Amino acid sequence: MNLFFQKIYITIKDEVLSSIGIIPSYISIPIKTDTKLKTYPYNTINANLNSVIDWSQFQNARYFPDGSFPLSLKDNRANELLKNLVCAEKQKSFSIDIKRISGLLASKSELSESKDLCEFAQKNTKEYIKELSEENFYKLLKHREIRIIHGNNTTDHFVKYSWDDRYFLSNAGGSHHFAAAHYIAQKLGINHKLKGTLYKYELNGDSVRELFELYNSVAINDTLSFNFIESFRKFDCPFFLCSAPNQLNTAKILLFPKKNKRATNIFSLFMENGYWNIIKHLQEKL
Repeated sequence: MNLFFQKIYITIKDEVLSSIGIIPSYISIPIKTDTKLKTYPYNTINANLNSVIDWSQFQNARYFPDGSFPLSLKDNRANELLKNLVCAEKQKSFSIDIKRISGLLASKSELSESKDLCEFAQKNTKEYIKELSEENFYKLLKHREIRIIHGNNTTDHFVKYSWDDRYFLSNAGGSHHFAAAHYIAQKLGINHKLKGTLYKYELNGDSVRELFELYNSVAINDTLSFNFIESFRKFDCPFFLCSAPNQLNTAKILLFPKKNKRATNIFSLFMENGYWNIIKHLQEKL
């Protein structure tokens, strides 16, 4: 069989298989068996602000209309929706009790090794928290590097993501003194208001809902995405390859058009094998 007729044969065979929901083995076997391909749901909770998923980094949807070379990064609805996925709001003169702060941005000690600021203080500020008293609490807050209190025109500010229930202090210094004061306030029930600017980030419900209407989504390991581009090209399956938030490390996010049967069948296979449905996750966070 010459190459021309072989391509026609493969195309017809794939079309027939797809019409009855059967996916070629060169796609189905890796999805079912390659553990390196799977990216699991991100459930990391610690005292580091940078550990919270930044969904504004879910972007740059490159469209492969039939698994071939991508079209322009522009001129498709997916990119418009991703561009507006997260809305930011700046609130000046915000006040919050110190006990409600769950984490920080910067420290010389490792924030990500503690689940919250109390645990961080217990691990890294033992000398500061030996004395559990209001006097020691206010002494700690006098530390000049706690810029949310002492900084003139400080860039330190509070951060809240709508998909995460916690408040963070984006700080440039003073982590140990602040964490120790936070710990003492928790232990003694001290009420103390902090004042500053809050940056609040929320998911755009309209964008999330339209993404759900138009696309299915799954996260895969980026190191293997090239192999999938090749296999989808062979199967003439359209999809988008998107950048994922940094917190997901080597992940890429695939979008499959719901109107395409091949894309829908492949997505269903991903779900049957326990892959992470990204858009469904975002819907649950609205």
